[in-house]
Amino acid sequence: MSKRTIPGGQERPRSSATDRFGNRIDPLVGYARGAILCGPVDDAIRKEHAYELMRRRHITCPPLPLFNFTGNHRNFLLTGDDLADGLGEEWSGPARFKSELDRIAREHMGAAQDAAVAVFNRCSAGIVSAILALVSPGEAVLSVVPRGRSHTSIIQGAQLAQASLIEVEETGSLEVAVGTSRVGLAILTGVTSELDVLSEEGFGRAIAFCHSRRIPILVDDAYGSRLRPVLQGQPKTCALDVDLGITSCDKAGILGPRSGLLVGRPGYVHRALARGSQVGLEARSPLALAVLRALERYTPKQLETEISLGRTLREALAARYGEQRVRQTAIGPSICEEDILEIAAERAGFQPSEARLVAAEVSCALGMVLLREWGIITVNAAAQPGARVSLRLKPAPQEVERFGGVEAVLEAIDKGFDLVAALLHDEGAAREVIFGGTTPGQ
Repeated sequence: MSKRTIPGGQERPRSSATDRFGNRIDPLVGYARGAILCGPVDDAIRKEHAYELMRRRHITCPPLPLFNFTGNHRNFLLTGDDLADGLGEEWSGPARFKSELDRIAREHMGAAQDAAVAVFNRCSAGIVSAILALVSPGEAVLSVVPRGRSHTSIIQGAQLAQASLIEVEETGSLEVAVGTSRVGLAILTGVTSELDVLSEEGFGRAIAFCHSRRIPILVDDAYGSRLRPVLQGQPKTCALDVDLGITSCDKAGILGPRSGLLVGRPGYVHRALARGSQVGLEARSPLALAVLRALERYTPKQLETEISLGRTLREALAARYGEQRVRQTAIGPSICEEDILEIAAERAGFQPSEARLVAAEVSCALGMVLLREWGIITVNAAAQPGARVSLRLKPAPQEVERFGGVEAVLEAIDKGFDLVAALLHDEGAAREVIFGGTTPGQ
């Protein structure tokens, strides 16, 4: 059984929580930090530098400056008619479109006709709001994941609620993990940020356990509300006999803005929305309207084409870097930060332990190089503080076509490894690549 408990307001790593090179893993983010990326402030500065690189490419490299390979589309699909008609206006706009948003959201999530709907400014905001609304200080949040770790929002939400976090992989014993703890909310992660999928059997065991103890259930289905039904034929989120489900509206085949769509039992949804609104986590009217437009345009075909392309990319990368180093996720290939360090060290001709950078910093540098030189946007360069730092490629087919095809993508990544290999012994040069001219802490 894999289990960890994080007391409220504290962080406690697993006893074996080091990476393969002996560096201690920060339990909040799930990877080892180093001398360059020391904490979330450094992550924020790194993201600002990524924005600066994008701005430069827009000036110097038209007409095709940037290529989104993140899998997070983040479009704002409002039309001129939406704006001219006043639907985005804060007071009366929602009164005109909310009933249609509720209808299509219930359908998308497989919810009953009496389910309530709320939109948050991101999926993490909805998760934190639900935890704050439903979990009392001193209680526990039970997090069930397919494997690996819970999303950062679950960890931080528990800490904000002054609750402990009991994290269990789906093969673990929930009875043993929970013991006599008083659980205020269970969060079942349908698909993790690394695209591991909770099995239908895993869902069934967790749901039965929670029902036996009368524990409210929230399904974190950021990817899974679409990916699980399309890929594995699993039920839609709210058809799982759970109380709440939340999904992201910018990933896994849906082309909307960054936002979180929460659907479920009215009492729970209203409590989460009320608590989230108190701290500014709810979505404003124009964002909710953009969510409606994205839901209207969603078809499983978009996701199916992304999955097919992801398999092609994975096969090509595995042929170059090895089957063990290139993981096939539900949508596209992933190379973890530790393997990225090993590949770069092999290019440089020395052992990974000799590098002056930790694996996360090497992966981030690779993302920055891909962005600077070829305009490829990846999560390990441009995501928010706390996001995973593996190299994950989940581009839409049109992005790869614009770039020049799969071979062109492979060539860019390979040249990127050559450039990063030269940084492993040069901390100053690595800082310049990651931060530009900004010095963290000043």
